[in-house]
Amino acid sequence: LKDGIIKPSASDWNSPVVMVKKPNGKYRFCIDFRRVNEVTKKDAYPVANMTGILDELRQANYISTLDLSAAYWQIPLAEDSKEITAFTVPGRGFFQFERMPYGLTNAPATFQRALDKIIGPEMYPHVFVYLDDIIIVSSTFQDHLEWLGRVLDKIRDHGLSINREKSVFCRTEVKYLGFVVNSAGLQVDPDKTAAVVEFPAPKNLKQIRRFLGMASWYRRFIPEFATVAQPLTRLTKVKQPWVWETEQQEAFEALKKHLTSAPTLACPDFSLHFTLQTDASSVGLGAVLTQVHEEQERVIAYASRSLTDPETKYTVTEQECLAVVWAVEKFRCYLEGYPFTVITDHSSLRWLHNMKDPAGRLARWNLRLMEYDYKIIHRKGALHHVPDALSRAPEAVTESLTAALETSDKWYLRRCRDVERVPEKYQSWKISEGMLYHRRPRAIASVGNNDLNEWKLVLPRELRRGAIRECHDTPQAGHQGAEKTCHRLATQYYWPAMFEDVMTYLSTCHECQRCKVQQKTPIGPMGPRAIEHPWSRISADIMGPFTRSKTGNQYILVIQDFFTKWIEVRPLRKATGATIRKALEETIIYRWGAPRELLTDNGTEFVNKDLKELAASTNMKHRTTPPYHPQANPTERVNRSLKAMIRAYVETDHREWDCHLDAFRFAYNTAQHSSLKATPAFVNLGREPEPANSLRRKLEGEVEVEETPTEAWVERMKRHDTLRLAFRHALTEANDRQAQAYNLRRRKGEFEVGELVLVRNHELSNAAKHRSASLNKPFNGPLVVTKKHSRNFYEVSDLAGRNPKGASIVDMKPYKEASEDSPTEENENEILQK
Repeated sequence: LKDGIIKPSASDWNSPVVMVKKPNGKYRFCIDFRRVNEVTKKDAYPVANMTGILDELRQANYISTLDLSAAYWQIPLAEDSKEITAFTVPGRGFFQFERMPYGLTNAPATFQRALDKIIGPEMYPHVFVYLDDIIIVSSTFQDHLEWLGRVLDKIRDHGLSINREKSVFCRTEVKYLGFVVNSAGLQVDPDKTAAVVEFPAPKNLKQIRRFLGMASWYRRFIPEFATVAQPLTRLTKVKQPWVWETEQQEAFEALKKHLTSAPTLACPDFSLHFTLQTDASSVGLGAVLTQVHEEQERVIAYASRSLTDPETKYTVTEQECLAVVWAVEKFRCYLEGYPFTVITDHSSLRWLHNMKDPAGRLARWNLRLMEYDYKIIHRKGALHHVPDALSRAPEAVTESLTAALETSDKWYLRRCRDVERVPEKYQSWKISEGMLYHRRPRAIASVGNNDLNEWKLVLPRELRRGAIRECHDTPQAGHQGAEKTCHRLATQYYWPAMFEDVMTYLSTCHECQRCKVQQKTPIGPMGPRAIEHPWSRISADIMGPFTRSKTGNQYILVIQDFFTKWIEVRPLRKATGATIRKALEETIIYRWGAPRELLTDNGTEFVNKDLKELAASTNMKHRTTPPYHPQANPTERVNRSLKAMIRAYVETDHREWDCHLDAFRFAYNTAQHSSLKATPAFVNLGREPEPANSLRRKLEGEVEVEETPTEAWVERMKRHDTLRLAFRHALTEANDRQAQAYNLRRRKGEFEVGELVLVRNHELSNAAKHRSASLNKPFNGPLVVTKKHSRNFYEVSDLAGRNPKGASIVDMKPYKEASEDSPTEENENEILQK
């Protein structure tokens, strides 16, 4: 629109838009003008006589070909034709062309007429115009530069431009219209006959009958055809054993030579009608371009190719359509601008041409054929020998290789077929005894000595997993890492993307996942703790056993409030559920009130019937820390401080460790806490308790206690409630600082319910069971996540849902299962036996 190629329209005409992908990955904007073309009167302006151009090329020493960029868009449309080209872009508007669009049936003739006027007859015989190609020829380099300059001047004067990528300049040899043109004259382009020259030798009765059918189609051009083909026809007789010897190979090569040389192969005569015969099979496409010379069909060119992996999934009808589209574009240099006939054994093209509202690739195929002038003829498959044989040529290689090595790997079969058909192109590949090898000498071996095993066995997809197992799972491989495993593989085998396959296999290896620690930052960042008010959440832990004290105690029960950081300490003779329940009731519930949540470890002194009954009777939730993860319980830090105090006041007799526990409790509660920026006592009581026998008391002596008004204390406690908001903010900030420092050595990650995981193994040595902790597998599993308590604490069980247990995220890692579509060992054994 910006360049003036289109403009808004109010036309009665409307054609749909289709975007066609070019070979370079870009898109061509196209309009489906089929309905317009059906009612268009054909322009009979003649396209250039290519026979005359080819005759002039015989004397050329220097040749340039110029391809005009966006050629048709450089031709303005007549005013009454513009509205006919109208089209709609959904969501953008209704437009029509100002310049000639692609897809109109008369576009080639119109463009040829325009270029003939621009170039003019005065440039003959040095400059020729053929559709959107301008050909410049000369006998000397100086003359060539002069004529090239004149042509470029005319192109510039008429506002045209050339496509630099598709243009060639001052060449001494070019391929043009099926010929190789150089100073020696015209030679047949090898591409014209490659499909027959590279036709593989038959491997069975079905293939030899197919080849003889193709050859006999042109038997009138082959002298003594029956005699030449007799060694091959002999193999088609009933009860004749299959023996392919020198005699058969020579007959096969002789027939191919006859098919690719005169009189079977003829030069194109552009004054005669072209016929394009196409066919498709499950493995390839085939085509032959012919003309009738003196009432006899003569071959102009052969063509064939294998189907790509996506194309093998097309329907039969789509494959036949593909064969037609591919063949028309393959022989474009012969067919563009000339009427021709398409012969096919399937009504595919007629179905494609008449298809209503085509989409996807069918729409693209339609548009690619719109500019050609052709008619369709259906021929029975039994009479369609030549294109049928060419389309099935890849079967010969596929069937012979499949007989030696049963595989469905399409890449492997395609590479084997290519190596057998074009060995000079694949010199580092070879086929020996039905197996494929690739030459890849080791770099370090080739420096000083030759690699004695430079030919690597190429494995199809079904056998690759077995080779990786051989080089990784066995004791002589030792479950080593990806680099060592890949190196071990590469000494014997080869296939594409070997390292990626090794990485995938090792990432799902059951033993490696259980035995090897991840070389990654530990998972599980520290999260926030929600604390609403004092004594809503408490934690408890047991210290001991210590040496039995003089009062008979061996344990210490330590309890801390999450909010105020206040601690309670109770010495115990036995750490049982009953004694701990009694201590909790006396020191916490009946003193500070029943908390909403109690956090402990998983020891039997806390996980028992007594504490379960206490939690139920007080409506308190009892939570436990993940096993082997004591840092989740903040009381552990208090234990360290208390142990240091006890150690400082115990000398020779360790039975006195419980003498100062109440004083130690006072010391802790009256010391400033780094998170609160205040003492636990002040946060909990609203005042600082005075220590006994302080120096200040001794210096001041007895002080008369003044009576404080009740209203003042009430007001003070109200302000203290407000102050607790500041304490909560201080706790949050402290938690954020600690999390920031902690998370520097942690990475984010979470597990979801149903996910498979491995959990760290904490089994100890056991002499009775002959087990050593250092030889235990570091991880157990796979286990399945059955419950998510928080992002750092989970419940896991075995795959049957039994034996649930808690696990910290730091002790967990994901378990990767092997892909279900990977070949099994049984599949590999079947292939090897065959």
